[in-house]
Amino acid sequence: FWVCIPPTYFLIEYIHIFPDACKVDKDAFEDFKYTQDLSSKVWAGYIVVLTSMLYAKYNKEFK
Repeated sequence: FWVCIPPTYFLIEYIHIFPDACKVDKDAFEDFKYTQDLSSKVWAGYIVVLTSMLYAKYNKEFK
């Protein structure tokens, strides 16, 4: 769930939420891209932490 939903949201945000007028404005578009890039890296960090926590908790059950 957490691996699929954030990237899907970023795509929906760009297609449906981000105004078309701002897509033409180069500065606003660059700011939007920077924000999405930063957000995607934060989500990747969350996934790594969550995976590590689950691995540490359930590792003994799989051996």
